[in-house]
Amino acid sequence: MRSRTRWLFALLVMSPACAFDDGNPWGQVTMSVSAGFDDAGRQKSDGLHTSKDYVVVLDNLDLGLVAATVNTSSDNVTLSFDPANPPEGYGLCHNGHCHADDGRLVDYADIEAELAGGAASGQSLVQLIDATPNLLDDKNVALGQCSDGCELGRGFLQTVGLQVGTLGVSGRVFDTRTPSRLPEAGLPLTGEIALDTTLSSAISGQVGRDDPAGIDVNVRLMAAAPMFDSIDFAAVAGEQTISLDALSDSDRALFIEKIRQELTLDVALERHDL
Repeated sequence: MRSRTRWLFALLVMSPACAFDDGNPWGQVTMSVSAGFDDAGRQKSDGLHTSKDYVVVLDNLDLGLVAATVNTSSDNVTLSFDPANPPEGYGLCHNGHCHADDGRLVDYADIEAELAGGAASGQSLVQLIDATPNLLDDKNVALGQCSDGCELGRGFLQTVGLQVGTLGVSGRVFDTRTPSRLPEAGLPLTGEIALDTTLSSAISGQVGRDDPAGIDVNVRLMAAAPMFDSIDFAAVAGEQTISLDALSDSDRALFIEKIRQELTLDVALERHDL
């Protein structure tokens, strides 16, 4: 996790921040990140109910956050394609990015630049996080250093990204079917899944002389209960515990994709003078 963080902090900034004549930056970003859990109507008195008739009682749902980014472009990029009908070479589009056929997650702005025959130019501010909040606590996340002092040069706001490293789970699983597929007392659930994914949300606005230089970026990440629907817990249960490490490669891939689908990113911007 820390090696990935060091790499992120060394990201190339293609357009360094400039300053007004009075010494103020064109844009000064202040980030806040919070993370929580949505039971999506699955929570009952005995725990979270899954589509396969299991009940999951969670103790911890720990999401490893790596960094948040604010990305700008030198040009005002507008979408020329319908995310519901992605261009050739791309599949599912959601949360501001599309799944490329080669497995990459690509921001809309980068796809637009590709369709135009060029490469996206602009700036990427990197706000380090390197924290693993328990989503059940629903709290703000402590932030680390920000590249370039969190100052933006002139340009157009495009996307906010949030890189997620891992998901760790602990709790207990029960079965509601008769006959039960699990012991009556249930089994402990443990394990960690490497997600290594980046969520993205489109933003808009300009950074320039006529715009308020203060930019508060409030990021809200939510994970939803249906993420557990892909797992047949009895199929991976041991004698005394259920470990996510026991998932087959195909089941692990399905679980990771389901988690990604159930992670949502909401971003709110507030502008003010410095």
